Amino acid sequence: MLQRVFDLACQRRGIAKNTSKAKLLAADVIDLFQHGVRSEAQLIAMLSGDRDYP
Repeated sequence: MLQRVFDLACQRRGIAKNTSKAKLLAADVIDLFQHGVRSEAQLIAMLSGDRDYP
């Protein structure tokens, strides 16, 4: 699930997966998950820059 979130967030932000920005985004995905954000839709919204979190 976290891989799907990461892939979609990279796509929506226009970030290539082999860049330092992608590494930072991956760290954000893991950090949010470790801090209790378990909803895939909410993670995607938070990491894609959407304003409304489900």
